[in-house]
Amino acid sequence: MPLRAPLLDAEIALPPWRIGAGPRQRTAADPDEDAVTLAWMAGRTLLDRHTDRNISALLFASTSAPLTDGANAATLVSALRLDPRAVLTQEFSGGASAGGAALAAGAALACARPGAVLVLLADSRASAAGDPLGSGAAAVLLDATGDLALQVTPLGPAPSPAVAYASSAGVVTANPSFTRWATPASARIPGLGDLGAAGAWIPLMTGGGQTDENGLTVESDQSWRLTVTGPDHALGALRRDVPAGRGAPPRLSGPPPTFQPYYSAPQHWRDGDAELALVGMRCVECDVPEFPAAPSCPVHGPAAALAPARLALSGTVFARTRDHVFPVGGPLTMAVVELADGARFYGQVVPGRDVAIGDPVRLVLRRMPTAAGAAPRYFYKITPMDGTDADQ
Repeated sequence: MPLRAPLLDAEIALPPWRIGAGPRQRTAADPDEDAVTLAWMAGRTLLDRHTDRNISALLFASTSAPLTDGANAATLVSALRLDPRAVLTQEFSGGASAGGAALAAGAALACARPGAVLVLLADSRASAAGDPLGSGAAAVLLDATGDLALQVTPLGPAPSPAVAYASSAGVVTANPSFTRWATPASARIPGLGDLGAAGAWIPLMTGGGQTDENGLTVESDQSWRLTVTGPDHALGALRRDVPAGRGAPPRLSGPPPTFQPYYSAPQHWRDGDAELALVGMRCVECDVPEFPAAPSCPVHGPAAALAPARLALSGTVFARTRDHVFPVGGPLTMAVVELADGARFYGQVVPGRDVAIGDPVRLVLRRMPTAAGAAPRYFYKITPMDGTDADQ
């Protein structure tokens, strides 16, 4: 039975790097990018167009999720500045069914509860030898006010026979088409490669599907179909071009096996609840934001009243330097950014990029160095505001 839900908007994020040529060309992510940071990029771009929208649920799907304990969605809720107390989260990972299952669940939720449902589909895939196979992300916003409609349809029964599953209650017979209907195929369209969980939605927006009187349609492995219907102007607004490639991404050697990040007060603060929401403090007397949040105003002292301040994600470079003393994968370019709201942010410039004083820049979510085998940590890095960190 098809699942149908109102669709408000969608966005994609593709790294600018390319490996190979012709039909076998594939996207490649930066060494500090993964499925979570790509999902953040697509989601941030989408939500910036809908700042007044109430997000009631966030669903994250990936076949290459960095964490297997369900913390990826929680990371994205904080980094996208959503309220973790009000947003239902769910993850779909592991098998190739992740993307279709998340879209189907999102369609059901959008029809069953108030508020918009944000579905994030992302992967950064590599072979066993570490060669990039394709990276990309999509963000889909399902909401009752949308002009478009998303339909997720399981196709006909699979030609293979029914399968018997043993259980404590006996033997249950199931048709494989029921368990396989959400299995997405690899999106092997020229210039992108294998996009995993986002492997149906990105082709739908970049011309890999069909356009006819029924709307935009893409099928996957003869097991399920995505169809978007609605007015021509709204369908046209979904279309995106696949950006041209820019060569191979920069390579970093990565932290040595014995590397342990140094401990500091800012790092301790970043490990708290306000880390990914990028919340500092603002003195109500001088209205100057401070980041990280200080216990008192440096001008008016501890008697001044303080208020939380959510920092801007863009600004201009105030100062920059090259750090050769504490390199992780090579010398680091560090910069101080004067953000649009007056706060100053000190951090790393993303690998392979450089900035000069006065350059317009923005903050993007990236992986930070950790000890070998440790769970990934995420924080913001600095990138030039020229679209080279990801192309939407």
